[in-house]
Amino acid sequence: MVSHPEHVAYRFDAFPARRDAEGVDPRCDAWLDAMSLGFLVPQASPQHRHRLASWLADDGAVLDAAWPESSRPGALQAPVATFADYGKPLTVAVGRELETHLVAYVTVRPTHRRRGLLRQLMERSLGRAVEAGRPLAALTASEGAIYGRFGFGPATSTVSVVLDSSKPFALAAPLVHSVELVTEEFAAEQSERVFDRFHGARVGSIGRPSSYPEQTLHPYSPTGDADAAVRYAAAFAADGSVDAVLCYRPSGWTGEPGSIEVVDLVAADTASELALWDFLAGVDMVDTVTWRHAPVDPVLPWAVTDPDSVRVERQRNAVWLRVLDVAEAFSARGYERDGELVFSVSDPQGYAAGAYRLVVREGAGRVERVAADVPVDLELDAPTLASLYLGGTEGRAVARSGRMRELTPGAADRFARLLRTDSAPYGVTEF
Repeated sequence: MVSHPEHVAYRFDAFPARRDAEGVDPRCDAWLDAMSLGFLVPQASPQHRHRLASWLADDGAVLDAAWPESSRPGALQAPVATFADYGKPLTVAVGRELETHLVAYVTVRPTHRRRGLLRQLMERSLGRAVEAGRPLAALTASEGAIYGRFGFGPATSTVSVVLDSSKPFALAAPLVHSVELVTEEFAAEQSERVFDRFHGARVGSIGRPSSYPEQTLHPYSPTGDADAAVRYAAAFAADGSVDAVLCYRPSGWTGEPGSIEVVDLVAADTASELALWDFLAGVDMVDTVTWRHAPVDPVLPWAVTDPDSVRVERQRNAVWLRVLDVAEAFSARGYERDGELVFSVSDPQGYAAGAYRLVVREGAGRVERVAADVPVDLELDAPTLASLYLGGTEGRAVARSGRMRELTPGAADRFARLLRTDSAPYGVTEF
């Protein structure tokens, strides 16, 4: 049991991430210390601090922190809670994006929990999102029970794909790409170009922070040491253009069966992704290849001639969304079928609260608030609305769970079908 300080007052300090030739801004430096404590990682080296601050500054991040107004002798002189936010585009339809408020680096020191610090930091951040005109907020959660009370719901998921490469590997269709090992510099340049193509075509993709591609293609430890084991490959089309880039980490060879971890895989199309799998399956002295951030509808199990060589396991929530402007968010996204429905949203924080009419015609949606006396077909809360937004959540299962209340029979299924997309929403961005 962690003891909690009594009658401690706090001050909150939000400021833009900054760095200069002299080093890291002192407030940013203290924030980095507290963030490292919260994530249970070693303090970053001076060089890596400057690198982290530079990435945050390039993203236009606002850093927020809670400081105790008083502390006991010998207590650490650093914030007891950290928070960061910045804007990035979220693909909500093919070729269509919405600026989304990304929440990251959320920590609260164990000795200062249950003091309302996270709630105050979140309320301050969502206020900044609304002020900036961002209709959605997004985060990734290490503990899923925390964020529903703030209106967030899980909206995308990933799975682990595990290939048993000790078995003979063959694809059902012929390869149309060739694969080469490439330099880190080439991989960095091409991964950004390939990501732009992927991002524009995949609903659920979020624009990558400034730490990409450096942090992914040349991963650093928390202290700033580069991972020398990482290697890079690219899939080339017949015309010489690059359609996919792979960053992977072999376990090394110690006489035991080796393994490969896929660190990052971004592909503009399915054919180039499969070419990379064919390459990975052919690496000598390796029995297992694991990709822990694959989409929930992976193509590999269907593309190989031996489906038993591929396991799909451990589905996990990836991106959590929070709808801040219902009309703008639902009018912007794409739809694959027509329909009309009136739904009501309960939201204790007020951002999404109200009744709305959604009308979809020829793939375009229009959403507007309706008066209180207009009959409502469906009632739901803000986290459920967020989970349904990108179309990757099975609406009928949600309805059976009691998270939606039908006032018109069949309304939950109609709403879910309106929002459903043919491909599961997915992204390769971590933040």
